[in-house]
Amino acid sequence: FERNYVNYLYKKEAVVYQSNLIKKTCPLINTDTDSDSEMLATVTIYSSNNIIFANMKDQVYNIVVNVIIQSLVLLILFLFFTNKLITIPLRKLINAIDKTNQEHYEHVSLDVLSGGPDTELPLLFQSYNKMQERIETEVEKNRAFERLFEESTDALAVVQDGIIVECNKAALHMMRVRDKNKIIGFRPEQLSPGYQPDGEKSEIKAQKLIDLALAEGTQKFEWVHNGIDRRKTWLEITLTPVSLDNHDVVYATLRNITPRKKAETALHAHQNRLYRLANKDKLTGLPNRMYFSEQLEEVMEKAKRHKTMLAVLFIDLDRFKPINDSLGHAVGDKVLQEVSARLQSSIGQEDILARLGGDEFIVLMENLVYENEPSILSQKILHALDEPIYIDEHTLYVSCSIGIS
Repeated sequence: FERNYVNYLYKKEAVVYQSNLIKKTCPLINTDTDSDSEMLATVTIYSSNNIIFANMKDQVYNIVVNVIIQSLVLLILFLFFTNKLITIPLRKLINAIDKTNQEHYEHVSLDVLSGGPDTELPLLFQSYNKMQERIETEVEKNRAFERLFEESTDALAVVQDGIIVECNKAALHMMRVRDKNKIIGFRPEQLSPGYQPDGEKSEIKAQKLIDLALAEGTQKFEWVHNGIDRRKTWLEITLTPVSLDNHDVVYATLRNITPRKKAETALHAHQNRLYRLANKDKLTGLPNRMYFSEQLEEVMEKAKRHKTMLAVLFIDLDRFKPINDSLGHAVGDKVLQEVSARLQSSIGQEDILARLGGDEFIVLMENLVYENEPSILSQKILHALDEPIYIDEHTLYVSCSIGIS
């Protein structure tokens, strides 16, 4: 036993115990040497259990030091590979994310493959790159939309909760302002007159049209806008509902139709002028024969359909020709104008008075209730013409003959 055990000791002293009591101290001699005096250690043995305890202070110290050194080496190696395989790639990923927040997009890759392509870190980088590609695609789409929005030749604006939140350069030009702050943050009615041409209040009409667009879809209408210079501008507006950042907004397209409206107004005035020339007597301003004939046909059809009565009064002036021949056409024209005014004041609001030509007039009465209504009107006309007519320094008298149908 001593001989086999001594090979594990390094010239140290040990004590041998038996049954928890010191039995004896015996020297352990290296039998592999020629010297009998080389004592390696003194060992005490528990004879009951045959367990050996060696008091080897230096040996334990060396073992602990070796374990610590090996642990430090392993820790350094662990930190080195952890830094290279995990920390540096993650720092690289974080830097890329920071650049993404600054709208700078780049593809990131692992310099060293950690654990194979299907492990967590490579999969994380792959997911990030795919997400980055999607973000960059969406950002490019948004930038393209913003460029189209800003550079569009049509004036464009975005309205949210009844307030203008964005507009483009064309809208600024149309509204004759340079700064977007003159438009953004305002409500449409604040840039408009109090009332629209149809008589509706701008505030009520604007909100009604926005609500209709959000509820029913695209709305197209005409609108009058007042610029900063308070000059009236006609707009054709198309409201389209869209969803923007999970908010329901209205996309407004504005077109300046002021030149068109001016042209329409001029055309309407010209048409009215032509209508008057074609359907009204130039001297008296009364409807002429053509207009009366058209109205007579319509009234007769209506009377036939509704089974109502109508009457026609034919009026021929007496003693007008001598006045016209003796005093001239200028005085005769003034007499006709005065007679027209007296006849107009004598008939009812629904009756139609026309000049057929020369000194002949005609009255159309519709929706008669009593058969004697034409006779009553005839008496009223005769009485109106009984009064003298004063033209320049002349006092003139005319009368008329009336035929009733």
